[in-house]
Amino acid sequence: MNIQEQCVSTSVRYRHYKAQDYDDVVELCRNVYGGKDYLPRILEALPSDPLCSPRVICQGDKVVAFCNLRFLESDADSHHVAYIEAVRVSEDNRRQGLATRIVQETMDSEIARVNSPNPVRFLSTTGHDSVAMPTIFERAGWARRGLSLIWPSDANCNAIRNSSADVRGRYLDLLKVSSFIPLAAKQCISRWRQLHDSRDILLALQDLRARGGCFLLPQYYSLNTATGASKFLQSQFSKQERREVWRLERDDRPPVTIFISVKTAAPSNQQPDQFVSVCAADVSGVECCIAFLASQEQLTYFRISLDPLISLEDMKKSPLLSKAGFSGFLIFEATK
Repeated sequence: MNIQEQCVSTSVRYRHYKAQDYDDVVELCRNVYGGKDYLPRILEALPSDPLCSPRVICQGDKVVAFCNLRFLESDADSHHVAYIEAVRVSEDNRRQGLATRIVQETMDSEIARVNSPNPVRFLSTTGHDSVAMPTIFERAGWARRGLSLIWPSDANCNAIRNSSADVRGRYLDLLKVSSFIPLAAKQCISRWRQLHDSRDILLALQDLRARGGCFLLPQYYSLNTATGASKFLQSQFSKQERREVWRLERDDRPPVTIFISVKTAAPSNQQPDQFVSVCAADVSGVECCIAFLASQEQLTYFRISLDPLISLEDMKKSPLLSKAGFSGFLIFEATK
């Protein structure tokens, strides 16, 4: 299917994003996240990213809807995985079905491009308090996969990331939480060990999943097989993203496993995206993780994704976690 100028209706066209669309798309973002949308910051880099394919819907010469299709790695050869992100619609054109249309058209075009007898797996996220996007995904046949909590909150994180402050070694100080690290978490720092064997990684995840977690990894990479575990560390992206897996064994508590992914391809004036998926069964495990990450010199800035196995109510009881706040994201999935 050629989507360069696919006609969606008599006056609306769906096509690839072009550089001249930049101002129109930035305008779509003007009031998103209180005027602090992340999309304008990354928009110029998307067309040259081999893992991205931004799309738009135009009405006449004006862009009225946008989304980006990001290609993800699969943990099994039987599925192609893609992530639809940053769905934006002009305020003047909302409630006209454009968000549903651009999501569906993007899915259809990707299925046609892959042209495989095996299904294509699509993933996306939206804010936990969003009203419109869950409805849009459900109309398109998507299912809710779960809730992911991100620490620290968007507001606290972005305030540091976009500032001129030297973050190295001072991240928790800038978040004003360094004094809340429990002594037990500090004492565990030297006990973490790095995992290199895919079998160890898979066993660690199986142990935690048996406790009721789903544990999606960085970039929503779902790891279910030894082959998938090996690919997470040894694929072409593992070195680019400086992927690492670490494990903490605790005598009296469940173990903690963390998956680190550092997106080094960031503009020179911004902190690189340093993302950590935390597989922990209790709050103290998360606190141990933060203490360990703060001790790593290569991680000047980081955000952690927390599995819903730990309730938000329990995490709010921790001064270290509650002081810097959380952002919640609903995870949606569709296999077509």
